[in-house]
Amino acid sequence: MDLSRQALTAESTALLLALAREASLPEAIDHLFAGVRVNVTESRPALHTAMRDEMLAKRAKMVDQVKSQTPIHPLYLAHCLNELKAKDAIIVNELGLPVSGLDLTTPRSYLGSSLAGGL
Repeated sequence: MDLSRQALTAESTALLLALAREASLPEAIDHLFAGVRVNVTESRPALHTAMRDEMLAKRAKMVDQVKSQTPIHPLYLAHCLNELKAKDAIIVNELGLPVSGLDLTTPRSYLGSSLAGGL
């Protein structure tokens, strides 16, 4: 649920948090990230966490392979940006940096290439 554009009061926030605790949401989130089967209708654990871990491991291996290349490999540049940028930073990409190499965890944190072709 995206609450970023909602006019939440302190009371409504407290009520939502109480509801989440009552529904055991913190435990469900822990189970989700631990790979426990949380959706009983599918009879399997959620795969996106495992897939993300696998993707991050592959990316780390690839970054290690390209970090000393000249000219600088776009994936290594993305890795360096990830290391330096704040979690809520907005990335403006006009030079074709591969999006798959960026850690974009905040909604609306990426502006892609324009048709102008660069600055």
